[in-house]
Amino acid sequence: MTEKWQSINRVEGDAGNVVQAEHVGAVHIHNGHIHDGHLHNGGPRGRAVARVESWSPFALQVHRPLEVSGLAEPLPELTTYVRREHDVVLDKKLSDLTKNKLIVLVGGSATGKTRALWEAISAHTALRAWKLVYPRTGAELHDLLVHDEVEPGTVLWLNEMHNYITGPFGEEVAARLHVLVQEGIPTRPVVVVGTLWPEFWEMLVSEPVSLDDPHSSARLLLDNDSRVLVAEAFSERSIAVLRNDLRADPRLRIAANAAGERGAVIQTLVGGPKLVRRFETPSTTVDRYAAAVVSVALDARRLGHGHPFLTAFLAKASAAYLAEDDRIDAPSDWFEQGLRRAARDRSHGVTALLPRRMTDDQPGAADSYDLHDYLEQHSWQSRRFLSIPASLWEVARDHSASARDLSALGNSAYVRLIYGAAEPLLTAAADGGDEAATFRLVDLLALQQRFDEAVLRLGRFAAEGHRSARRPLVDLLARMRADEDLMEFVNGGDRYATWRLADVLEERGELGPLPTLLRQHDDRASRSRLVEVLLKLDRVDEALDLLRHGNSAAHFRMIGVMRDRGLVDELKNFEHVDGECVMGGLCAQHARCQLVELLAERGELDQAHRLAEDVDDVERRQFALILWKHGHEEDARSIMRRSADAGDLMAMRYLKDMYRPAKRGRRNARAPKLPRVLAPSARHRQANRLAEQHNVGELRALADTGYEYARWRLMNLLGELGNVTLLESAADTGDVRAHRRLVEILAGLGRVDELGRRVARGDGIARAELLWLASTRQHTSHEEAVNLLRSGVRPDGSPVRPASLAGSR
Repeated sequence: MTEKWQSINRVEGDAGNVVQAEHVGAVHIHNGHIHDGHLHNGGPRGRAVARVESWSPFALQVHRPLEVSGLAEPLPELTTYVRREHDVVLDKKLSDLTKNKLIVLVGGSATGKTRALWEAISAHTALRAWKLVYPRTGAELHDLLVHDEVEPGTVLWLNEMHNYITGPFGEEVAARLHVLVQEGIPTRPVVVVGTLWPEFWEMLVSEPVSLDDPHSSARLLLDNDSRVLVAEAFSERSIAVLRNDLRADPRLRIAANAAGERGAVIQTLVGGPKLVRRFETPSTTVDRYAAAVVSVALDARRLGHGHPFLTAFLAKASAAYLAEDDRIDAPSDWFEQGLRRAARDRSHGVTALLPRRMTDDQPGAADSYDLHDYLEQHSWQSRRFLSIPASLWEVARDHSASARDLSALGNSAYVRLIYGAAEPLLTAAADGGDEAATFRLVDLLALQQRFDEAVLRLGRFAAEGHRSARRPLVDLLARMRADEDLMEFVNGGDRYATWRLADVLEERGELGPLPTLLRQHDDRASRSRLVEVLLKLDRVDEALDLLRHGNSAAHFRMIGVMRDRGLVDELKNFEHVDGECVMGGLCAQHARCQLVELLAERGELDQAHRLAEDVDDVERRQFALILWKHGHEEDARSIMRRSADAGDLMAMRYLKDMYRPAKRGRRNARAPKLPRVLAPSARHRQANRLAEQHNVGELRALADTGYEYARWRLMNLLGELGNVTLLESAADTGDVRAHRRLVEILAGLGRVDELGRRVARGDGIARAELLWLASTRQHTSHEEAVNLLRSGVRPDGSPVRPASLAGSR
């Protein structure tokens, strides 16, 4: 063991007991004692507390490098660190420790994010003596923040940060982290450090595309000032230095030589590319067994399974991933062979599956496995539209590690329209106490018009003390038009139920009971809605009386009502009521302007002239402009002239414009010409002409010459003619433009079943187009889309299409 790690693993002072985990490469020091055979920690709420310099980098998820055999002397556990541009930025951010701060390193898998954080903090003069807290789950971090246990002088380590700020506790954790980072303790602040893949950063900081905003708190937390970008590759100069320096760490030289044109030195260093090749193109039978096992984990992770995968889960689900030839005469221990190859073969320096133990905290054999993150990240692109075997959904229900995983898998099945898999998964998660699963299950039941079941489950959930279930229950009752049930909530003082019942009555045109209903709550929103109801009932005096005693917005609304109803006398005699309104004379001024608008529309110009006599120059100008807008040009000039004659410079300018004749005739020949658009190339024009003529043969011949634009026009033309094969092939290989065009064409042609098959494979854009079809009543495929969304599809994407939906009410 090197001197550095000897010092790290040395215990000084009253450290209690040292627990060494085999094959982990990290020593965890617990300031506590053993009593009755159990370890008792001295940290907050039973957690271990250790200084930065006491942690092993591997315990903080720094990747182990590839292994090199045949050397005369053993190599250090970590390679020599090669500094890059992001290290300079990171050091600068850590140079000022006068306030709390958040630093997030953003880069792809195995690009050196975690190692960079470790090097910066462990080498920092001050930080290396601070405490480092590394919560392993979002729930654990949530617990720390709720109980205010992140003390000053702490480094909070959040590797793979998306695991903390998404999921059930994600938004609350993000909000509490934001508060923590904003707090200022100049003497001993808190430094929060984390890592994120670029796709997760974009997902979390992007503005929502709908009213649903699942990451609002995360977006508030993650601003660009906290981000440090980590390049995917080493620079050509750095690679050249590593290749030619004979004194460099041999592992770095091997990685630099094998990194290829992309310069992916660190990815190669941890064996990522070789892992991908082995499990995407297995060359031996055992490799194919291993690929089947790994594929289960990759697909389950893609569907939202967060915890390590239980061995039984992998064993039960992997058979469906074997090719037909490999199923025939397979040995009885084929799974064990595949698992051993995937989790123990370190010939590339790393393994695809990482052994874990979740059953208890005692030593023993691995009972679960996690994924190597380089392989996982690669799969998000390479497997994104692969179908999920039906058996995976079935096995997941019985062998997932937690209710949260069941909930995530059930939600994935729901958005893929695979309701037959979604319902049992969501039911199991809801029965396990997962709140998100309960609400999603209710959505599914309501979508299938099984309202009685939905109300029963949601009502039971609310009765258990879950306040968050109350509003969804009220919404469900409103959707069912269950007036009597809603009235029970109204009588209990529930304002939201009052509003939803008002919605139901208003949709039915039953406005009579609404004033009495809305007067039960004397708040601004209820009064505002009551006003609109009274106006619909032509009870104008009551509406104006309510508005008169409101705020400035209410007064402006009152003036608008007077104008819309043609109440000239009321506008003329309008007086500002000083209550909640802070606008003062501006309200009266607005009322006079609206009165002039009304008089101008009616042609009652004498009254407008009389009004203009008793106002100041500013209002007089406004009156003149109103008359001008309504075509009363001479009257407008007359009123504007009064202000101009009184010395109003602005009125003089307006009056000059009013007398200026309108410009007509030819455009000035000397006016600047618009810039000429560059003409397309001859081949470009040829491709356009062939596409417009529907000349598929010649267009295909032009595309076959390698001309990319002709290929794009050919794909579009064939798609518009109903043949989407080329578009589909391009979309499934990652062409985003082809993907969007494909689903757009499928929706336009009303090919609902094909959209459904793509949705079942995880195509979110196809789902959006299907929802669009279901909301567009004039489209010929509207009903078909509605029925598909209601009944769902099978795991292979084929529509269910039941004769009728059970449980409809």
